[in-house]
Amino acid sequence: MSASPSPVTHSPSLLRHFDLYRLEQPEQLDDLDYFALIEEPDAVSLVEWGSKFASQLPLDYIQVHLLVDEANPDKRLLELSAKGPRCEELLKRFALAEGLQANEQGG
Repeated sequence: MSASPSPVTHSPSLLRHFDLYRLEQPEQLDDLDYFALIEEPDAVSLVEWGSKFASQLPLDYIQVHLLVDEANPDKRLLELSAKGPRCEELLKRFALAEGLQANEQGG
């Protein structure tokens, strides 16, 4: 039996940004109130340099990679990947809305 993703019932009204670049220890996340704020249901949180503390990321998130277009170094490519069932569903909806094809590989 598999669990179905939580339905998206509303649009978040807050956008939070966490830049973890200068942090050195996971304990410093407490100073930012990271753990309380990252789980707010009415907010979208952007975590920059989240790979530094990968074990502290939520179980359900969308990872964003900005890449240099090798064919045109002045351009950037956006690569999105979902981690967790809710964000997999969100990313599929986004791809459909934008006329894109969702990659089913996950990860």
